Amino acid sequence: MEKRQYKVVVRDPYARKLLPDYIARKKVQTADILEALEANDYESIEGVAHRLYGSGAAYGLDTVSAFGDKLEQAAKRKDAPLIAKLAKDLAHYLENLTIA
Repeated sequence: MEKRQYKVVVRDPYARKLLPDYIARKKVQTADILEALEANDYESIEGVAHRLYGSGAAYGLDTVSAFGDKLEQAAKRKDAPLIAKLAKDLAHYLENLTIA
């Protein structure tokens, strides 16, 4: 996957202060999705994805919400290849995200 930088502008200083911890937690949850996928635990994937969907927008990270929505739908269909791709793409996004 090509190295791409992503940038999100956060005007609220309180939210900006909270974002590094939030992003760190989402990285862990992305790894949890991949672990659950290895165990065919689609229910857990659906739950984590639902939380991603709900929390992303609260932090101004609509892309995280979009990944959460797509992952949740893929988990409901038990679409393992799509879940793996989306989780890896989300991990790449989070790893290359800068906050301005």
